[in-house]
Amino acid sequence: MRKAFVIAAALMMLLVLASCTSLKIRMGESSDFHLLPLASVGEPLDSYQLVSGTFPGFDEGMSLEAWLVWDDQSLELMLFAPTGQTMGKVLYDGERLSFESTFMPEYRIIGMYIVADMQLCFATSEALETEFGENGMILIEGFDDGRLTRRSVFEDGSPVYEITYSDNVISVTNFLRGYGYTIEIL
Repeated sequence: MRKAFVIAAALMMLLVLASCTSLKIRMGESSDFHLLPLASVGEPLDSYQLVSGTFPGFDEGMSLEAWLVWDDQSLELMLFAPTGQTMGKVLYDGERLSFESTFMPEYRIIGMYIVADMQLCFATSEALETEFGENGMILIEGFDDGRLTRRSVFEDGSPVYEITYSDNVISVTNFLRGYGYTIEIL
């Protein structure tokens, strides 16, 4: 009986450890990015967006509409085709992540990259600096009159991400993965 209890406790510990470390993605060549706590957004977001860009595997550019709601309870992103049809939904509660789509492959990793990109665009500087300081990446930000205009992420001196902010448009380039897109806040 005691042996079964010890084995069950060990299995539970492994499951807990696996679930804690499973919410990370490969950000650079050798650096991981752990998805941030929900409080890293600072001010809650409720944003309707037009997302346009180029992604590996798509011959042409792609545009879709999105609705992002992010507060200290959850991050939810709904993705819509230009016809209004729901293309996907990403939910992140700070511990668990789900990605549902009838049009895109049902790989949880896609949802994690989407959440990571949203966090790179909208999380506080302090939250990102803490994460990057722990994983060996460097965050450099540019400001104009106190307003954020650029975020650059480097690994070993090489650029990984470049994010620029102007008026209601955010431009994201992921040099390592070969994609780029703009988020227009509508």
